[in-house]
Amino acid sequence: MSIKKEIKTFFPSTEESWEELIDKHPLRYDVWMILQIYHEKHVSDIAKLTKRNKSTLSRVLRSMEEDGLVLSRKENLLKEGKIPAKYYRINPEIQEEVPDFEDILSSNDPQKLLNFYEYELTNYQKAIYNGKKLLDYLNPLLNHLKDNLDDIEEAKQIYAKYWLNISRPWFNLIYLDEECYEKFFDIRLEYMLKLEKLAREHKLDTNSAFIYFDFSLPLKSIFELKKQEKQKYE
Repeated sequence: MSIKKEIKTFFPSTEESWEELIDKHPLRYDVWMILQIYHEKHVSDIAKLTKRNKSTLSRVLRSMEEDGLVLSRKENLLKEGKIPAKYYRINPEIQEEVPDFEDILSSNDPQKLLNFYEYELTNYQKAIYNGKKLLDYLNPLLNHLKDNLDDIEEAKQIYAKYWLNISRPWFNLIYLDEECYEKFFDIRLEYMLKLEKLAREHKLDTNSAFIYFDFSLPLKSIFELKKQEKQKYE
């Protein structure tokens, strides 16, 4: 098993990072995202969604289970002689709960604080990894659509099929100073609480599922870190 079962003071710890575990096989991320959307699926369904054969998927899922990324259960059967389907879901230990920030930051326990900082860095790594993976998936598809824009009628058909109405993608890029960001954070907090409540109360229609993610970056701090890193090699 390549995942440690030992638990640190508050947070699960692995010998390998989540990104390293996911990157072991190109199908792992596909499986991970499918289980994020559907919560639980058996091998045949995952094979159809990824368009891969069941034997390949079974090997990938077994290795993901060995690494502690997913858990499995066998279907309860009433008919004798039928092979029970095996269902997979994401290991809840990987889906860490948000810690109590104020309690931890006011702690005098060095190990507790170090574990918290490690947790925070891992959180950022996962967010960046997910964003990059999604964009890596999207760009070849957009290139394919662009290559097929031979005339205006075909362009209209592609637009109507993939982007029109609610499916239309959008993004925002806004620069805020510290004062503006504090005001924005209050607005965003209220908005995110409403959004999370909506998501919890609503059963996801997987045929029309969207993924939403956003992020903010402290530009000055990032540039400073980058400068320090560069100076090490000069």
